[in-house]
Amino acid sequence: MGLIDELLENGGHFIAERGERRATFRPVSDRGGDVASFQTIVRRLRDHEGEGYTIIQDHMSSDHGLDFVDLLILSVGAG
Repeated sequence: MGLIDELLENGGHFIAERGERRATFRPVSDRGGDVASFQTIVRRLRDHEGEGYTIIQDHMSSDHGLDFVDLLILSVGAG
């Protein structure tokens, strides 16, 4: 089971959607605590990039001023 499948199956404090060739991950809300806790998912996905997916977009939050990512879009099946 790949990391994307693991995250989708086990869930967590984030929103994940998967299509045939794309997956998106984002925090459950734009509140500071939710965005901060989402960074754990961002790190895990970045650490495993190339293992069945590539990150095609990461969006930096402009609301929190801490270089937090608030959206990741992945190309599934690449890498």
